[in-house]
Amino acid sequence: FDWDTYFASFMYSLYNPDLAFANAVEVTKGWTKRGFVPNFASAYGLRSENRSQPPVGSLMVREIYKRHPKRFFLEEVYEELLAWNRWWPGARTCRGALCWGSNPDAQALDGTMHTWQAALYESGLDNSPMYDGVPFDAKTNLLQQTDVGLTALYVADCRALAEVAEILGRPADASELRARGEAYAAGLRALWDEKAGIYLNRRVDTGEASPELSPTSFYPLIARVPTAEQARRMARDHYFNPAEFHGEWVI
Repeated sequence: FDWDTYFASFMYSLYNPDLAFANAVEVTKGWTKRGFVPNFASAYGLRSENRSQPPVGSLMVREIYKRHPKRFFLEEVYEELLAWNRWWPGARTCRGALCWGSNPDAQALDGTMHTWQAALYESGLDNSPMYDGVPFDAKTNLLQQTDVGLTALYVADCRALAEVAEILGRPADASELRARGEAYAAGLRALWDEKAGIYLNRRVDTGEASPELSPTSFYPLIARVPTAEQARRMARDHYFNPAEFHGEWVI
């Protein structure tokens, strides 16, 4: 699985760089004919041709490189990560932000494709109440909700991959990535809800903000998009609120 393996690769980097490199390279090399790293890939060419998973590859690759600065590692994964980054805007954009989705491309493992559930599988949060009652549009291949978490991770992906591009001497790519990151950062800023004091997913079909909060509501902090005041409100009113995210069990 995509983000599971990238996170495992980063954890390996704490004590075994060879395992970190091997796992990050292998999951990246599982990319599909459409040019994205899939939700899952396994032996005999089985992979989810219809959906991806959260774009955390460039973030984890950058962090692994910081601990073990081996140029060959970046060179092994760069072209695939760039293709994956370029895939999201054409496949999952709606109203300046990104939505989860699933294309009508068959995959041989369980047959789940082009459905509401397949779009949730792309999110990596297969049963989240954030998506209860949100329709899937088969014409656009999109869940009808612009997603704070996905858009924030994508902005962070653009910026991390731009750093990698600069290390590899690819200034034109770095400029492209930074410009795209800024464009989606603007879309993310539009999802800030001043009354709630946090970023909220927004329904595409009704235009309404979703009241459902989750850990993904804080992902804009990863992308460093909130203002200092917005970050304070998110922390004060939500993160440290024992009725929401704080208490005995915390993220």
